[in-house]
Amino acid sequence: MNNRYESINQLLDLAHIRVLIIAHDIRSAYNIGAMLRTADGTGQTALVFVGYSPTPDNPKVSKTALGAEYSVPWCSTDSLDEVLAVTGVQHIGLELTSRSVNLFDFGLDNNKKVLLYVGNEVTGLPIELMTLLEVFVQLPMRGEKASLNVAEAASIAMYELLRKFS
Repeated sequence: MNNRYESINQLLDLAHIRVLIIAHDIRSAYNIGAMLRTADGTGQTALVFVGYSPTPDNPKVSKTALGAEYSVPWCSTDSLDEVLAVTGVQHIGLELTSRSVNLFDFGLDNNKKVLLYVGNEVTGLPIELMTLLEVFVQLPMRGEKASLNVAEAASIAMYELLRKFS
């Protein structure tokens, strides 16, 4: 796949990329495929696969990616430390916490790229990571459920960030 990069820094060097989704320990290849399709749709998003998240070369990813696995820039790493070491960007967790602000009210620094961390479908972002992030955003939930599927939530966030960067 010619859209695979060796490092997160190579993705950050791509002029058209404004948002990097940090997909940490996502279990479902279908969720990854859905995120790739949305990333392709925004035209400004790359993905970084961390931990055991399936990568675009997994055959199950293509069932929902429908070709986006070939167009969206991506890389993978086993180390969150490598991602957290990136400077000059906004590190933001998409997670429901006592510190989270409404994604739609969040004030974005348009001069910095965004690393948006999304976590496991059941457990979310790990506590160790959450202690290292200072900024969290959440989607407003008005119904009985507190959260959406990770791919749906990431998709909404990608398009909101597209709107904010426009």
